[in-house]
Amino acid sequence: MVTLVSLEERAEKIRVWVWAEKYAERRGYKLNPDEDRVAEVIHGLAVREEKFGKRYCPCRIITGNDVEDRKIICPCIYHTDEIENEGACHCRLFVRSIRTNPHGFVELQFMNGHVVAQKLKPYIQPS
Repeated sequence: MVTLVSLEERAEKIRVWVWAEKYAERRGYKLNPDEDRVAEVIHGLAVREEKFGKRYCPCRIITGNDVEDRKIICPCIYHTDEIENEGACHCRLFVRSIRTNPHGFVELQFMNGHVVAQKLKPYIQPS
């Protein structure tokens, strides 16, 4: 099934992607090199921003309680501790450390220095 995306939807996703890249750079993080994962999270953020007026984390449940829901506006209040302790935020949008090993695998450093290596498509910035 082919889904047509309007120019407005595409522009909104690009805007959120650019925001995420700039935020990650300012904080010393990286975006997850798995571009499919990043695209999925960006899509969720854009949809929730359009629907609710806020960039709620797509990996968390909106409760309807303004005080509680404020905590899950991306970047959520949990992301700093998650990145520090686990190497990535809950959504896996922002990650702490990325490197490529000699075999061409992207390595993500997670909990307690544990390194996960996976072969991923090369990262391509949105146009």
